[in-house]
Amino acid sequence: MEKKTNYSIVWYECGENSTLAERFYVPGFVGYLPFFVSGKEHERLENKEEIELREEHLLKGILYGINENEKKGVFWDAERGKETYLYLLEKLGKGFGFDDLEYLILSVAASARSKNGHAVSYSMLLTGNELLPDSSQIKSDLISDIWMILSGAKNRDFYEEGLRKIVDLIYKVKMEDVIPGAREMIAYFGFTALMLLGMEEQMKEYLHQFIYPYVVNMQLKIRIRDMLENPQSAKIESFG
Repeated sequence: MEKKTNYSIVWYECGENSTLAERFYVPGFVGYLPFFVSGKEHERLENKEEIELREEHLLKGILYGINENEKKGVFWDAERGKETYLYLLEKLGKGFGFDDLEYLILSVAASARSKNGHAVSYSMLLTGNELLPDSSQIKSDLISDIWMILSGAKNRDFYEEGLRKIVDLIYKVKMEDVIPGAREMIAYFGFTALMLLGMEEQMKEYLHQFIYPYVVNMQLKIRIRDMLENPQSAKIESFG
């Protein structure tokens, strides 16, 4: 079972002349700043205790919070807020030694995944995919996170949606931009998703586009062969 550290996202309002906005490099900003806290700091917040807000909290909060609140139309839709968050991602990223936004997003999501679980990194990567829609590496990690979420899902509400997201994303990935190990895994995930969705009409094209060129692992090949011979054997199972 996936081990998760409890977390929370807290939006702090910055009014005029806010010391919080000044502390975090945006003096004069009026709006909300999101902070992602987990572990003992989350427990302290739950107990109504004060914590010291840090750059790491804000960096993770922006990536997680944008996606979590975009449908509410409260924070991300405000153009000034959007510009501020993008500026802060660049500013905070450089402070942590990241000059490349894609690498920053992948690294922050990986850190959150190891501590807080796949649902958190998935949410961060959705933000990343919105910011960098041409990034195949972000899409690859998104596909893997969706797979892992589905493999442990007790609540099935996300099941078909997740499978369809995998299929949609895989066709937008430039496979040459993804490392070989991840490449064959997402190819396998996409194939299984097609099987589970009953989209057999796409199988021939998919095999030639993704499976034959990229899947070399013998165990994966055997599983794919078994699914072709018996589509009912297709299933979501945990890897890693």
